[in-house]
Amino acid sequence: MGRSRDALAGVFKSFRFWWMWMLAVAVILFSYFTDPSGGKDTEIWMLWMAKLVVAVGIVYLARRSLIEARSYELFKKASEEPMSAAIALVAIALITASLVFVAGARAAELPTNAKKYLPALDEQITVIWPTMPMRSMLGALVEQESCISLKHSKCWNPRAELNTSREYGFGLGQLTIAYRADRSVRFNKWQEVKDKYAELADWQWEDRYDAGMQLRTIVLMNHDCYSRMSKLNLTTHNTLAMCDSAYNGGFSGVLNDRRLCAARPGCDPDVWFGNVELYSQKSRQKWHGYGKSPYDINREHVTNVMVVRRPKYSEWWKES
Repeated sequence: MGRSRDALAGVFKSFRFWWMWMLAVAVILFSYFTDPSGGKDTEIWMLWMAKLVVAVGIVYLARRSLIEARSYELFKKASEEPMSAAIALVAIALITASLVFVAGARAAELPTNAKKYLPALDEQITVIWPTMPMRSMLGALVEQESCISLKHSKCWNPRAELNTSREYGFGLGQLTIAYRADRSVRFNKWQEVKDKYAELADWQWEDRYDAGMQLRTIVLMNHDCYSRMSKLNLTTHNTLAMCDSAYNGGFSGVLNDRRLCAARPGCDPDVWFGNVELYSQKSRQKWHGYGKSPYDINREHVTNVMVVRRPKYSEWWKES
């Protein structure tokens, strides 16, 4: 009787094991086929899950180093000394939960300056674009523009600057002045936005590091793009992705990319990832000093903002 019971328990455990794996695969496939980013969101999620598995392993080893007792041994003891075993189990659970919380918190940690300036960004969005969907996109955009690394002193810093023979960019949104070989100005984005938006008309060059004005500019530019792109009846995710590409490489560039896509069989000009992102007139020749081409920089910008960086800002805004 005992053997048959053990055999039945073994079959049940085996079935449960395979059932959990089948369920996991089903969830992954569902995520992939419903992914608005053509699989990139799922790829990042899977990478995050892999890191979580590693973190849980580290937590287990840390817990074992702190506590010699094993949970299943305590369950056995529970029948003999229920109160003592219960207290020990609760202690193990609390320590394990604390370690997991610390590991998870560090994985989703915001840059230090982001915590300082995110309320100001949220305020600018509320004033200029109160109906903005997915506010996290702009938080991710600032990180992409200003953060060489998340621990760098210029990350989310209004005084972040890029100064090369080709261009000068400054601030949280890296407004750029581009130069020709003779150092004459090819275009001045700072002057362009001042001329275009009444809310920026009084912004003086000596005050270019003003965080409020920089954040206002980012919101105005993206709101303007979204207003124009939304007339095409795209999904929110695709509209914001194309606006991010426009922020980095120009609105006319996105329109040209859409036309190129529409001319290719099977390419949907209303979908960024896996479609519009693949076609562009932007140069694929690597820029000296950058190690990447204009095409690479633009496409990486959209992926980083919409897929890689955005989740932690979505958490901050408590977006569903």
